Amino acid sequence: MARFDLSKYVLVEDRITEFWAKYPQGKILTEVFHLDPPDTVKRMVLVKASVWRNDTDMTPTTTGWAKEREGTMGANLTAFLENAETSAIGRALANLGIATKLGRPSRQEMEAVDANLTEHETILDTIKEMASAGSVELQKKVKARWKLLKEDRIQAAKFLEEIGAEYSPQNE
Repeated sequence: MARFDLSKYVLVEDRITEFWAKYPQGKILTEVFHLDPPDTVKRMVLVKASVWRNDTDMTPTTTGWAKEREGTMGANLTAFLENAETSAIGRALANLGIATKLGRPSRQEMEAVDANLTEHETILDTIKEMASAGSVELQKKVKARWKLLKEDRIQAAKFLEEIGAEYSPQNE
């Protein structure tokens, strides 16, 4: 269940539709500014969207930035780059004042926030389960890092990967 009332946020698709209706000669371009290497745990991508009201203008009217992290569930499992691009476009269009009466964040951005929170909770639950079924040494390791793991989703994911490689129920 979502932690936010998603009906209070506009879809990026609606912003795009409104943009094209208002600026049929406009232009939207996106570019990837950063993408972590494939061997990085929870890769991050940073995307910039540039929007022109008229395709003859030399500089963009506005821009928008977005970042996403690769996830272990949901859309960011396979489409974190696409999600970042959509969010960047939504931000750029919001900066232009397109479909902002419900606020600046788009529904997709708020869905991403919700998915990140859910994924973090799932990772923490998995770590707890592994610790309770694991050795005293594993329990101590989890207890020593628990505060950081609760505060930092990326560290929690890295820690889960680390202990997952060490943990084997048959070895306990």
